[in-house]
Amino acid sequence: MQLLNQRILKDGMELGTEIIKADSFLNHQLDIGLFMALGKEIQCRFGHLGINKILTIESSGIGIAAITAMYFDLVPVVFAKKTQPNTMTEEFYGAPVKSFTKGTVSIARIAKKYLHPEDRVLIVDDFLAHGEAAAGLCSLVEQAGGTVCGISAVIEKDAIAGKLAADLGCDELIIFTGVDCVYRDFGTDGQAPVAAMAVAEAKEMISQGQFEAGTMLPKIEAAVSYLEKVGTGKVLITSLGRAKDAVRGKAGTVITA
Repeated sequence: MQLLNQRILKDGMELGTEIIKADSFLNHQLDIGLFMALGKEIQCRFGHLGINKILTIESSGIGIAAITAMYFDLVPVVFAKKTQPNTMTEEFYGAPVKSFTKGTVSIARIAKKYLHPEDRVLIVDDFLAHGEAAAGLCSLVEQAGGTVCGISAVIEKDAIAGKLAADLGCDELIIFTGVDCVYRDFGTDGQAPVAAMAVAEAKEMISQGQFEAGTMLPKIEAAVSYLEKVGTGKVLITSLGRAKDAVRGKAGTVITA
């Protein structure tokens, strides 16, 4: 999403090589206009899945989850609590989650009365770093017998997408990017689209320096990571605008083991 990319470049701050500080618009001071645009974007991607509940974890995921619910017919938003307050006297589902920024492990808890087998859940959070929180939230939904229909994070590391998809046993991973497909010799007069390739070819192209760090490279690495664990899986890389065509096999790049 170009609006988000521009905001990260303008106001985001790098803390070392692992952390992006986005507290001026995402998780300390909240830019509601940006959140509304993000909510619309999330609805465009997941609105066809029959979502009837949005799930997040306290505390910085609550803002974007609540705004997103406005575009899903005001479905309920449930947030997992990292500590058990005195008021939580009923039975709850629990799963361990590790905070990437704090390095601590806590038990994410949701009262059982707020998650049900008929729930079709969209998980929404501000960051997806190493996937521990998302995996914990998925566990809570599974304990309740519900269905996780999708996971959406405002800022994520491409590399973690492959790990998370593999850990969840997904049979397909779709990665959206700014171009319609993967190209060989991208940005040159001889650039050529790649409709399909295997992991071996992807690794060869990586070794040839075909992919730029920070753009396509982490997406290819995520694809390789996923397919090395899920040999029967498939990765589709395309732009959001060509998503429907790509699913029909008319656009994008398909990567298999």
